[in-house]
Formats: sequence, structure tokens, C-alpha cells
Amino acid sequence: MTHTARIERLPVGLKRLWFGVLAAPAAWAGMEGVGYWLAARSCEPGTGGVPMEGTARPALTQVLLAVVMLAIALGGLAVAVHNWRAVQPQARRGDPPEWGRAHFMAFGGVLISVLFVGGIVLFGLPTFLVDACRQSH
Repeated sequence: MTHTARIERLPVGLKRLWFGVLAAPAAWAGMEGVGYWLAARSCEPGTGGVPMEGTARPALTQVLLAVVMLAIALGGLAVAVHNWRAVQPQARRGDPPEWGRAHFMAFGGVLISVLFVGGIVLFGLPTFLVDACRQSH
């Protein structure tokens, strides 16, 4: 059996495995990058929250961004858990390397997703507790 045929026999596809691994870290990076940019632009003195440069309600925008990115990360976690459940019972000692990689990616996706969901929650909490623009003056 060829390498390609063994990959096609996996219970989950490579795209699903990669989504389970990368969705939560990408959501966290997006939250940090976009959140920083929006807070910096919305709190500049003299702009007054002009929509093209930022937002008139930076706290609400930060909360919405955190909720959207948390939903994306939780979606990645759900896919990773599904991948783990699909691969785990079928993995046996002596399986081809493709199974070992799928098993590793499924477990790694769960672990990484849990960590980054926690990071999104922890980095989202200050939007409820601290006024970002008050800190910049």
C-alpha cells in the first residue's frame, strides 16, 4: 500500500488535523494583534474614536473581538477532540507512521487548543476590568 493510500485510510483528513492544531493559536494571535491595533487607534488623543482609525467604543469592540476569537478557538478545540476520539481507539503498536502522526496531531491539537483557549480567556478578562483608554493617557 502506498503512502497516499495509507493517508486516505485515516479516519480524519489532514485538513481537519491541521485545523485542530492551528485554529486556537491563530485565534489567539488574531485577538492579540487586532485587539492591540484597535485599542491603540481608538485611544489616540484627538481622534475621538473616528471609525476609520479605530472605534468609538473600544471596550465593547474588545469584548466582541474576544468572544469571536473564543468561539473560533472553541471550534478548533471541538475539532481536535473529535479527531482524538476518531484516531485514538484505532491506533495500535506497529501501525504505519501515518497513524502515529495522526495520533500525535490529534492529541497535540487538544493540548494546544486547551492552552490557547485559556490564554484567550485570560487575555480577554482585562476588557471587563480595565478601561484601555484610561491607561493610555
